[in-house]
Amino acid sequence: LDVCKDGSCRGVVDTGTSHFGVPGSSINEFLTALATDGVEGEDCRFVDAPSMELVLEGFTLNLGPRNYMRPLAVPSNMNVGSSRGVTMESGGQADQFEAAAPASSSTRRLWPWQTQKPSHSCAPRIMPVNLPAPLGPNLFILGEPLLSRYYTVYDWKEARIGFGLAATKANKEALVQEGQEVDSQDEQQEEIYSFMQVTVTV
Repeated sequence: LDVCKDGSCRGVVDTGTSHFGVPGSSINEFLTALATDGVEGEDCRFVDAPSMELVLEGFTLNLGPRNYMRPLAVPSNMNVGSSRGVTMESGGQADQFEAAAPASSSTRRLWPWQTQKPSHSCAPRIMPVNLPAPLGPNLFILGEPLLSRYYTVYDWKEARIGFGLAATKANKEALVQEGQEVDSQDEQQEEIYSFMQVTVTV
């Protein structure tokens, strides 16, 4: 997509965001590129959908549908997501992601990638980010879809972040499918997810 071709894009790595935030003006482009029709009961993380590449300075991060797609295919008469996304209120407070109420099947509009209304749809976990300068308007929020695939290290002193492919079962399976060898020493170990919130006062 051409949203970043002028070099104005910024990114925020946020461990507290469950979605992938994209500039609000480009939300339809991302939906059209990533979403697809679904089948009731089908796990959308395993559908045939394109990969997403984030080209940063010196390296590229890759996400597949297993990382960015909502697990469940939703009925066509159900509207999920937010029409506003993250925005700036007059009082300076960021509006949080909210789920819109289901719309009736007779009034629900088609998603940008649809030419006719299917029974179910697979949609990515993305939300619009509508913040003014200096953070916006081309601001990405790299939330859980990216952080579930990449292990991150934060260097407070040098103000930089390191990314490495996390040693998860899903990543190891993907590497094997690509023909790469992986360490099978801990193949039988159960994956453990830990969540924590830390407040730093300076």
